[in-house]
Amino acid sequence: MANDRFGNPDPNRQELFKGACPPNRSFVDRDMDGPPGSSGNQLDDEDEEVEAIKQQIKFTKQESLSSTRNALRIAREAEGTAPNTMNRLGQQSDRLANTENHLDLAKAHAVRADDQQKEIVALNNRRSPSTRKANETHTSRN
Repeated sequence: MANDRFGNPDPNRQELFKGACPPNRSFVDRDMDGPPGSSGNQLDDEDEEVEAIKQQIKFTKQESLSSTRNALRIAREAEGTAPNTMNRLGQQSDRLANTENHLDLAKAHAVRADDQQKEIVALNNRRSPSTRKANETHTSRN
């Protein structure tokens, strides 16, 4: 197992390789790799480091592929919801325009009603005195 520069095992490496199978090379094959009289331990450590780097590269590639696929999935979902959102925004815009038209119409009716009310008050004030007396006697009887 690879150690850091202080001789401590690397926890990231341990996490990455936990449960991994050891290489399938036998001890006899390893002794023949080195020069005569060497035990092959240095080569074993280097091979382990190379394998660890290869595994890290493979893991990084898999994570990158996974995140890319996830990003594409999210983009497709956004593309799928975009037409519905645009349709709803269009409907809301139409409703707002319709509401504004109704408010303008209501305002015009209110102004017209106010003008008519003022006209009625003015007409009531201009009645002849004889009509006023008749109305006063009529209201006093009730």
